[in-house]
Amino acid sequence: MNNKRCVQVFSLTLIACILLGFSALTLQGFSQQIINDSGIRVFLSDSSDSSHILQVLGTVDGVRNMNLISGHLVLEQFQETLGYQWNGPNPLPDMVEVTVHPQEAEKVYGNMQGLGGIDYISYPAEAMANLRQINSLIEQVVGVLLLFTIGIGSIGSLKVVALLRAGDLQCDA
Repeated sequence: MNNKRCVQVFSLTLIACILLGFSALTLQGFSQQIINDSGIRVFLSDSSDSSHILQVLGTVDGVRNMNLISGHLVLEQFQETLGYQWNGPNPLPDMVEVTVHPQEAEKVYGNMQGLGGIDYISYPAEAMANLRQINSLIEQVVGVLLLFTIGIGSIGSLKVVALLRAGDLQCDA
């Protein structure tokens, strides 16, 4: 009878480990999505060389990824967002979307301010602060879930060892 109890405890701990592990992986993926969506928009001046600016931005500590968007695509996005067709010449410059970790966004923004060839930097400070808090909370929850997974896995492993030592790890026919 004790063996059945050990097998039941092991089965439950195995299921709990699997569920906690998947939960941790899902939250980790959500955290990565927050990081991928954390961006600073850098609008280039008309006279700047975009390849040079990309090279300079790539040296800024904390920059994870950059995407150059031409002024024409920026105008299309603007028109799509507002639902208004612009009829004059394109007034919008090329733009670089810079992906940063929310924890490093403020530092990256400060490092970008002194660079030449940049007309305007769009830094949503309040949104970044919220993303920092959410990302930090998710990382803490993932850590706790992993600790629970390790603890429950250890309990299950001890039950298996107890069954093996007792020599009762047999199935009834």
